[in-house]
Amino acid sequence: METNDDEQPQSKAQQQNISYQENLELCSCGSQESVMFYCQDQACPFYKKQKIYCIECMVPEKHDHRPVILAKKAKNVADEWSKLIIEVSMLRNTCNQWMKNNEPLVEFLDIHITMPDQKLLLKMMQVEELCIHLDQFYQQFVVENSAKGDIMKLEQLKPDLLAFKQRLQPLQFLKNIGPAIFWKVYSEVIRQVNLRCT
Repeated sequence: METNDDEQPQSKAQQQNISYQENLELCSCGSQESVMFYCQDQACPFYKKQKIYCIECMVPEKHDHRPVILAKKAKNVADEWSKLIIEVSMLRNTCNQWMKNNEPLVEFLDIHITMPDQKLLLKMMQVEELCIHLDQFYQQFVVENSAKGDIMKLEQLKPDLLAFKQRLQPLQFLKNIGPAIFWKVYSEVIRQVNLRCT
């Protein structure tokens, strides 16, 4: 098979860009132009009517403000999700690594904790569940909409992103898991066990 020297294989980024452009919808203005920009200026008179728009709509009567490129906005939203996934995955890895050496002791001490929500094993399971749920949600909803550049659907997922961040918040202390956290969680239990043994 003969190939033209001028033809070069397309990079993954070029293929994604072509795929993204093919998925762009036509602007609601009727110009038959594809949408390229995102309106995030709440003072704009078209903010609620036309969140995504084409170059023809970038006129003083409509969107008289600095445009936000749709592809860049979609990438920023997807990056926010990716950043959270990385953060949760790193927390999970930290917890798993720490538990390899300490799980038997944690199991023993957790038996003596009177407040179930304070148990370290429960916190570790919450990290694991968060990681799994976040990954499933990301694969099911974010990946496809991000590839399509569907900023409207990605924006609708913002409450979900915030909910995942809220689930992570009370588990953040586990980033620094070690003797200080161990003592903070179990100091009272250790004192009680020590008193029983003497």
